[in-house]
Amino acid sequence: MPLAGQTRYLGIPKEVFKTGITDAVTFNAAMDWIDELLWNVSSWGRPVATFGDLPSTDDPGTARITLDTFQIWIWNGSSWELGSSGALVYKGVWDATNPPAGGSPTLADGVGTQGDYYVVGAAGVQDLGSGPIDFNPADWAVYNGTIWQKADHTDTVVSVFGRQGVVTAQANDYTHAQLDAIGADDHHDKSHAHDGVDGSGTVAHADTTGRTENDHHDRQHALDSASDHTGTINDTQHGNRAGGTLHPAVTPDPGGVNGFMSAADKLKLDGIPAGGGGINTGTSFPPTPAEGTFFYRTDLDALFYYDSSRSKWLGELESEGGGRNGLQVAGTYTRRFDGMAYSATLGAYLPYDVTIVGITWAMVAGVAGTWEVRRNGAVVASKATGAAAAGSDMTLDGDAASGGIFSLYWNAGSNCTDPQLRIYFRRHAT
Repeated sequence: MPLAGQTRYLGIPKEVFKTGITDAVTFNAAMDWIDELLWNVSSWGRPVATFGDLPSTDDPGTARITLDTFQIWIWNGSSWELGSSGALVYKGVWDATNPPAGGSPTLADGVGTQGDYYVVGAAGVQDLGSGPIDFNPADWAVYNGTIWQKADHTDTVVSVFGRQGVVTAQANDYTHAQLDAIGADDHHDKSHAHDGVDGSGTVAHADTTGRTENDHHDRQHALDSASDHTGTINDTQHGNRAGGTLHPAVTPDPGGVNGFMSAADKLKLDGIPAGGGGINTGTSFPPTPAEGTFFYRTDLDALFYYDSSRSKWLGELESEGGGRNGLQVAGTYTRRFDGMAYSATLGAYLPYDVTIVGITWAMVAGVAGTWEVRRNGAVVASKATGAAAAGSDMTLDGDAASGGIFSLYWNAGSNCTDPQLRIYFRRHAT
């Protein structure tokens, strides 16, 4: 600050100012105020002192001090604006490292001069009395007359995922919902190639080059009923979508040479011993067999096959025959080939359940009537001749329980001559 008696900062001697001030005490106090004022506004250049009214125009940015009112005015190019006598005072570099509390040099609310400021040289978080403040290099710590405040000169991000400082990506930073918004060119939106499906229903994601064990792309994801995977494989031919060997497409016809087995074909394999080459065995039949499936009942000591037209398990084909040499009277039983006459109580004994599956007949001349197969006198299967002298029907499906008498009966309104019949049946089991 210039000393008393010397030329002032304005370049004007003190005596010039005595024109408007006659009291020596007031004059000296005013000069001290002007000294301080001029030093604080040095950033405006060299202000010009003036008495009375301000000029009507000036160079833009020119500052003038009215010594009669002790005010600072600045010409903005079109008018004079009242300036401020308050100014920032640079105090040096401040280390905000904590500890120590208050940094270095120590700052605290309530201690300082309004306008004092420091430029932060080392970062830190300090509570100077009004709560913690995060200071970074190049920020300013400014005293407003009551507390210290921060003038932010770094524009740093406050935090990333709740973390401050040098932040690196961590697991679970993003949710699946946020990943869904990534562009189509990102692999998250593309179908993933699945390269490891095992029996547990676990799928290993491919395309994991460079990813860590903690990254979800390298983990195996269990697929369950609650999972809804948007990249569902729905190709007709499916397998490795990345271009590996594909499974052949399923063909609708059971005979397709390139397709998977049909349900009917699989049923034929039910019960076949490991290694093949055998016949299914057991004490009960498979629940949903296919046509022609063989099964050996160990409890019955008999071989059966499944007849899908009759929906039955049937044994080997057997037969029983009968007829008459000469006249067969209408409404009577025939005889067995050994000459014994059939009746409701005489005939072939049935040791097990059977199914009548067919009949053949021949006689001298055609006569309309019906050949009946009876068990203990009750009809279990029949075939009308249609007045044909000979014929057959292998589609019969009549059951006869074991323990009964098996016999043949001519049910007609007319006699026939020399009839010869053979009945075909198979053992039946459930």
